[in-house]
Amino acid sequence: MQLTRLSTPALAVTSTVGWARSRDRLAANTPKLDVFAADLGVEFRSEQWFADRTVSLSPFVGAGAGARSYNYRKLEVDAMNNLAGYVAAGGELGIKRVAVRLEVRDYATGFKPLVGSGTSATRNDVMLMAGVRFNRRHTSGH
Repeated sequence: MQLTRLSTPALAVTSTVGWARSRDRLAANTPKLDVFAADLGVEFRSEQWFADRTVSLSPFVGAGAGARSYNYRKLEVDAMNNLAGYVAAGGELGIKRVAVRLEVRDYATGFKPLVGSGTSATRNDVMLMAGVRFNRRHTSGH
């Protein structure tokens, strides 16, 4: 889930939270794992392109930071929490009151093994996100 609040037409604050079910493929019996993510960032937006037309485009770039939490569902092991940072680029294609949002994020995340020994590492993940937004009213500009 992502919430965005425009501070000015050119600057937005974005909060993203997520949950994913996964498995630890490196552990015996590949136990089930919950992955929680929370980020807070800023987006810098250019002027809306084609604002006076039925279809508009709002490109943006952004950056932010947050945390990842990895937690085994049925094992008595403490959750592992790691910091993450990202850079993003994307845009919103608006058609009257509806907008389709596409965003690519490149995450750098710290990671420590959940169980056993091992070295800490920094991982790089690229994520593609898509969403639909419904505006209260059709606006020109932003």
